[in-house]
Amino acid sequence: MQGIVVSYRAAGYGWANWDGKTVYVHITDTRDKNGDGPLPQLKCGWKIEFDVTETPRGLRARNVRVVDPAVPNEAVPCQSTQ
Repeated sequence: MQGIVVSYRAAGYGWANWDGKTVYVHITDTRDKNGDGPLPQLKCGWKIEFDVTETPRGLRARNVRVVDPAVPNEAVPCQSTQ
């Protein structure tokens, strides 16, 4: 699956939009291009690829990989905190 990071907090978690759904993303589920992880950070607006799991709290992204660390697009409303 692919989505866009739409919110990310310095505490290490955030959310991505995927197929009209909101998916929880945690930094411990991130991987670099070699499959190692976690990444040091995610940024709002980045395009990511991931597996989706259903949890009691909702959808969660697993095995998150950055596809395009582009500058956020104005069409993507982002909320990041330091």
